[in-house]
Amino acid sequence: MRVWAARAVYGLALGGAVLFYCFYFGQLAWYVLMLAVCLPLFSLVVSLPAMLTAGIVLHAPAAVEREKTCVLQVYMLGWMPAARMEVRISVEDRTHPGQDCARWLHLRGEAPAEWELDTAHCAALRCSVRRAWVYDYLGLFRLPVRRLGAVIVTVRPRPVALSPEPPLPGAVSGGPM
Repeated sequence: MRVWAARAVYGLALGGAVLFYCFYFGQLAWYVLMLAVCLPLFSLVVSLPAMLTAGIVLHAPAAVEREKTCVLQVYMLGWMPAARMEVRISVEDRTHPGQDCARWLHLRGEAPAEWELDTAHCAALRCSVRRAWVYDYLGLFRLPVRRLGAVIVTVRPRPVALSPEPPLPGAVSGGPM
């Protein structure tokens, strides 16, 4: 869920709690209103250790043959599991400038996000993190994540089997010249 959607849902819940407090005169309305007001702060306090220790690791093979499958995996690290993370990954083609691309990846839990890289031509692909945010458990607050290093993937040409050399004209077979 996006930040604006989480905030809209929380706003509706808070509005409902205020209406309940205005039209119901029992103690339960006060408790519901205080719960709705304090819930985001509680969520932030509980998820702050996970948010502050969150990190990102990129993993891809160092070299791959042309037109073979190559997958970039993005893992979320941390002392505690964070709820959700948004990562902006950029892939630069070092050998062909101008053929760069970027994509937003969404991480939840310990499952990695995967991006299949383009290996249609030989290149040196540099995959790096441009921006990253980690969210609290309700999705209302976000903090930037420290950036970790980049990964370089070399796309090599396919090996080709050589055909046998034809015999030289005038050469005698079976003996030295």
